[in-house]
Amino acid sequence: MNVHYHGPAVQLDICKKESHGAGMVSTEMLLSVDLVPCFQIGRDQSYYVPKRYTGRRPVASPGLLWRQSFSLKEKEVLRDMNRDSGCRHELLRIVKTIVNGEWSSLGRLKSYHLKTAFMHYMRRKPYNWDRCSLGKHFHGFLQHLHGYLEEGNLPHYWLPGLNVLEDIDPGVVRQMANRVKKFLIATQK
Repeated sequence: MNVHYHGPAVQLDICKKESHGAGMVSTEMLLSVDLVPCFQIGRDQSYYVPKRYTGRRPVASPGLLWRQSFSLKEKEVLRDMNRDSGCRHELLRIVKTIVNGEWSSLGRLKSYHLKTAFMHYMRRKPYNWDRCSLGKHFHGFLQHLHGYLEEGNLPHYWLPGLNVLEDIDPGVVRQMANRVKKFLIATQK
C-alpha cells in the first residue's frame, strides 16, 4: 500500500509488486481510493467535508474550513440523467475532452465547473435529448457556459447564492469566455 496526502484527503493506492529475478520488479495498481473525512449532520443527509481554502479573501483559519458537500446528490443527478436513453453523458464527455485539451485557455475550468453548468443547462432544457439532438445541445451548452463566463458568475447548483467561479481571477474568466466565444463562432461555420 502507498499513501499520499492531498490536502485534507488521503489517497490510498493498493499495488501488487512482483519480482522477476535479477532485481526486476513490476508494480500493478489494483485499487486507488481517496479517503476524505466527512460529518453527516441531521437527517436530511447534510454532509460536511474539509476543504483547503484557495480564495482571494483573507480568512481567520484557512486550514480549519469545512464545506457542505453535495457530491452524493450530484452523482444521483448525473447517474440518472440518461434514463430516457438520451445523449447527455456523451455531450458532457465531449465538452470535458475539449476543455481538458485546452490547458492554455480553459484549464482553470475544472470538472466541477462543467458539471455545475451542465446541471443548470439540463434543468433549463429538460426535453428532446435523443441521439439526433447531440449537435444542437452541444452548441446550446457551450452558449450556456459562455453566458456564465461572460457574467463571471456560475451559481452553485444547490446553493445558488454562491458563485463557483469566485476563486478564479476575473481576467482569466474573461479570457475563458473569449475562448468559448471563438469556439462557438468556429463551430457555426
